[in-house]
Amino acid sequence: MSKHTPGPWFINDHPYDNQPEYILAKTGDSKDDCRDIVNIAIVERNKNVIEGWRSKEEAIANARLIAAAPEMLEALKTVVRYAQKSGDTSLAIGRAMNAIAKAEGK
Repeated sequence: MSKHTPGPWFINDHPYDNQPEYILAKTGDSKDDCRDIVNIAIVERNKNVIEGWRSKEEAIANARLIAAAPEMLEALKTVVRYAQKSGDTSLAIGRAMNAIAKAEGK
């Protein structure tokens, strides 16, 4: 069992270009939508000395990738399980296993 907050994670949708993107998760089934919401991560539009500010589009793309992480991890575990049952020891399966280990801090 992973120690991370279970998914699904989602992005707080807001109309402001100068605001960070918040990746959130609902951790319970309270009728009050805000009570069970936890902040997973904040994707800032940090200024990089060489490249300048990140675009809003890049910040959103990064936030989407982070928000998809729990589902991607579960999908990758499923692929590896099926591959191992069929005897697949390809480089791709090895890379998938390494990515799972990285996500789980192993």
